[in-house]
Amino acid sequence: MTLPSTEVQKAVYARLIAANIPGVGSKVFHRVPASTPLPYLEIGRDLISGNDDAGDFYDCEVEIEVFATTIPEAKAIAERIHAALNSPLVLNGFSCHEHHFVGLRPSRSIQGSDIVETIVVEFEYMIQKIA
Repeated sequence: MTLPSTEVQKAVYARLIAANIPGVGSKVFHRVPASTPLPYLEIGRDLISGNDDAGDFYDCEVEIEVFATTIPEAKAIAERIHAALNSPLVLNGFSCHEHHFVGLRPSRSIQGSDIVETIVVEFEYMIQKIA
């Protein structure tokens, strides 16, 4: 059985790049390079669970982490992410039956001498393998 994790990550990445989010542009990473200037996005920490209640489905929880210099900037970026991902994903070998925006989780961290505002944007997708 093939898991949808790689296809989900490819679809999320493609949508975020296509959205051309102001300030972020192509700074969408699976692993953030050192010294990357803010703002940027980190993707790839997804939770994939089997769901065989009504067939061969997967519940996919997708998190996109926003790193920005201010809360207003992080919130504006989160809004653009919501617009880009709040619809069914188009996947190779799988179909997306449901999608839900879960929520936003803000936090603050220190990187070197800088305060970094972070918001995790979370979505859920119900995915089924195409036979």
